[in-house]
Parts: sequence; C-alpha cells; structure tokens
Amino acid sequence: MRISIFVQVEGDEAGSGRTVPIGTIERDSLSNPALGMGRWVQEAHELLEPIQAVILDEQADLSIRAAAHRLASSKPLGIKDIKSVVYRTALGKMTIRSPRFCRCCAECVFQSGDGGTVSPLAKALHERVDPQ
Repeated sequence: MRISIFVQVEGDEAGSGRTVPIGTIERDSLSNPALGMGRWVQEAHELLEPIQAVILDEQADLSIRAAAHRLASSKPLGIKDIKSVVYRTALGKMTIRSPRFCRCCAECVFQSGDGGTVSPLAKALHERVDPQ
C-alpha cells in the first residue's frame, strides 16, 4: 500500500494556489498488520515537519508583504538581500527566509527609518520562539 500526502496552499488571488508534496507512506500488505498499523511517533514527526515548514513559509510571506506595503509609500521597497531566521517550534528549529529591504526608495525619496536596511520578519519575530 502506498499513500501520498500533499498540502494544497490556496492564495488570496485567483489562481495563486500551489500543491506541495509532503511525503509518502508505504506499507507491505503481506506483513503482520499489527506491526504497521497507523503512524509511529517518529514517522508522524517526519510528516508534520514539512507541513509546519509550509505553514511558516506562507505566514512569513504574508507578513513580509504586509510590512513592505506599510513601510513604502506607494512604491515597493527594493530587496537588498535575503537572510534566514531560525524559529523554534514544538517540532524543532525551522529556518525561514527573511528579506532585508532598503529603507529608502530612490524614486520617491521615501525614508522608512534610521539605518540602511529593515528586516520586517526579524522585527516581528524578535524572540523567535513559538509561544506553544
């Protein structure tokens, strides 16, 4: 028996959804059913970790887009580079990409604060520990 597990991410805009493969469960149908019924704890964690990663990535992307929109006047701020933020969850450490935006827009002379760059995700996740 083979069971494939996918996560369907539905975006806000029409047609912006995507399907992410999570994992496959394979069991030998001829083996003793008592040895392979259900999921073991380690196998459950192996399936939950990629689901958690998809959820964190989607939430981080929404947060980054919202913060970039709030920081900029009418034009999006340019991305200087992309770093990663380590976030601790109940399933272990997860790495989330975190873009750094230039604080000023050359075209409209908008200045979003002191310094050269701003990382909205690093500011939002200053403790970087899941409250659960």
